[in-house]
Amino acid sequence: IFSLKGHVGTVKSVAFSPDGRILATGALDGKVRWYHVEHHQQVGQTGLSGGSPWVTIIKLDPTDPIADPANNRTLFVCGFSTLFRSTDGGQNWQRVEDGAANPFNTVGTITALEYAPNDPNILYLGTSIGALYRGINGGPTTADWTRIATVGSSADALFPNAQIQSLRINPANSNDVWVVFGGAGVSFTGRPGMILNPLGISHLFR
Repeated sequence: IFSLKGHVGTVKSVAFSPDGRILATGALDGKVRWYHVEHHQQVGQTGLSGGSPWVTIIKLDPTDPIADPANNRTLFVCGFSTLFRSTDGGQNWQRVEDGAANPFNTVGTITALEYAPNDPNILYLGTSIGALYRGINGGPTTADWTRIATVGSSADALFPNAQIQSLRINPANSNDVWVVFGGAGVSFTGRPGMILNPLGISHLFR
């Protein structure tokens, strides 16, 4: 057992590079740090700006191999309700914005983010109030993100007003998405296509 030092805020997310050699960490100090797994040493760090003093989720492009990943890897980190994207391995960051430099803000706090394993140009994002978004083109701008559970849609009628705890995308089909909702007091036991755990506090939609 060993400890990785560096962050001064609570660590909220960790992610391995696909080759397993590098571990990325994000924390409430607003920093993303990189550690060499074998040597247990920090090999880099970067900070964020643009409305987010902390990092809650970090996701790396699952493509493997990537030529010179330290300079070419694409990754996302999440703040409270904003997204930041890097295309050079985390050396520089761009906030996801519209053409007028207004940030892309989600409805609710971002609680889940996943790449489609078979197509890293597609991502899915979930929030604390059950809002589900789909990103295309690698998700660099606001226009690339669409809320699936819009008011009046079939998803809106079905989804509970609860936190999206986890997302998983079928590795063979980027349109086949599983969504886990959680939270006490949410009960939709009569609805089809939903699986509840024995405690009745988690809900799985497909």
